[in-house]
Amino acid sequence: SYLDSHVQTLRDFRDTYMLTNPVGRSLVSAYYKLSPPIAEFIDVHPAVKPMVRVALMPAVGMSTVAVNTTLAEKIAIAASMLLFTALVVVWLRRKAVKGGF
Repeated sequence: SYLDSHVQTLRDFRDTYMLTNPVGRSLVSAYYKLSPPIAEFIDVHPAVKPMVRVALMPAVGMSTVAVNTTLAEKIAIAASMLLFTALVVVWLRRKAVKGGF
């Protein structure tokens, strides 16, 4: 729905981040060219709607963070993600060395 809060978040992300640079504007332009037939297909095949919603969750989540956080919060989130990734890599390497894989 056009009025859904997730759709508004995606529009805010588009306006704040995508339309402010040439690459973003090109991606938005491509989206507006490609999306009408995709939206029509989804409308004709209602069983696809839940799958599309799930597929869009990462984009909505990332857009929510981008639009609704301060720069300091964004840096903290990125640092936490990097730290978590590094810890997982170290854990997997140790497990592989011990013969776990």
